[in-house]
Amino acid sequence: MCLRHFGIGAGDIVLVPTLTFIATVNAVMYQSAEPVFFDCDEHMCLNLDQVEAYLSHECRVEGGRTVEKSSGRTVKAVIPVHVFGDHCDMVHLMRLAEEYHLFVIEDATESLGGTFSRSPYTGRHTGTVGHAGVFSFNGNKIITTGGGGMIVSADEAAIAHMRDYQKHPFIRYSGFKKSIL
Repeated sequence: MCLRHFGIGAGDIVLVPTLTFIATVNAVMYQSAEPVFFDCDEHMCLNLDQVEAYLSHECRVEGGRTVEKSSGRTVKAVIPVHVFGDHCDMVHLMRLAEEYHLFVIEDATESLGGTFSRSPYTGRHTGTVGHAGVFSFNGNKIITTGGGGMIVSADEAAIAHMRDYQKHPFIRYSGFKKSIL
């Protein structure tokens, strides 16, 4: 729902870490977008030095969007996955997101209840810094309902828009495939 709300679609690029549950990557692919994988840092979170190198060397900013030089496709979002109770360096990531016009959708499922302690975000919970935060309630998670999840955002209009998506299934056509999401 977040990716759809932020306009990520066919051919767009979304940056993701190599260490994540497949659902993160599936969400990108459900929108017919392409995940681009990056290694993890010493905290097992998205390696932002690699992300920054990719954005600065392999991409260019034009007209308020970031375009991959080799393919011409738009890089639209990044999904940091906060794992094992730790979190991605959100100060670095939010600076990159602003510079390269990227939406940040935090997967904070494995850091539920975690807070930032040494940054401008001190005291804020993981999942509340980016444009949206997502939490899974799958059966193997910290809090479970057997399935489903939660989206959080400071943008009330975004939440209302995504709530409408949740109420009404929509049909996506990709090539000759028909999927109901």
